[in-house]
Amino acid sequence: MQEASGGSSSGNSVLHSVDANPYVLSVTASHFQGDTRYKIYSRGYQCTCNALMFLAVHNERNDLQSFELDRILQRGDAVYTSVKRTLQSKRQFVANFLNFDELPSTVKTNSACYNILKHAQRVGFLKDSPVLGEYENLENTLQCLRADVSDALLLCGTTCIAVFRDRSGRFGYFDSHCRSAYGMPEEESTVNNAGLLKSHNSVSKIRFNNHLRLPLIEPRQIMIKPT
Repeated sequence: MQEASGGSSSGNSVLHSVDANPYVLSVTASHFQGDTRYKIYSRGYQCTCNALMFLAVHNERNDLQSFELDRILQRGDAVYTSVKRTLQSKRQFVANFLNFDELPSTVKTNSACYNILKHAQRVGFLKDSPVLGEYENLENTLQCLRADVSDALLLCGTTCIAVFRDRSGRFGYFDSHCRSAYGMPEEESTVNNAGLLKSHNSVSKIRFNNHLRLPLIEPRQIMIKPT
């Protein structure tokens, strides 16, 4: 990911080091999924589709800029709207927040159409709890990104975040929600807490502050392959 200057405009990249650590990079979109540009029909519910769309685009290149994150949010909203309407037409619609099994099996970017291969879920604890039976802690669960897969969806309640390992071996996540500086949900976005892409040089450095408070996680491994 190349360093670039930018401001709040969606046409510029907002890329900077975090906590004075040159090995931690972040890029923010100009808005988040709850922005008023999206219709009430979908607004604020698109995180699973946003995460899936991000992983498809990120699969093609690492150096995403702010305006590209904006487009990902827009496309994720379109995917969500399409899936929701399909479920409603089939009388299979359950809730506004789509679950993993309701996500489409294919997703299109500007460059290709991808098949989404879904793997079995892994369930565990968010905090640094010791392993308990089949329940791992978050750091151990994310180790799947080292060898098994390069992309996964991290689900906790109605929150979904994309996690990944890129071509250079860096680990990171994309969060389409609006967060405060402490990671707590907010209803209005600023350039510093809109849709956020953050990458690190170690999987153990991935931190979600304390905004995921439920005890279980469901990192769903997905493999993205061109059709």
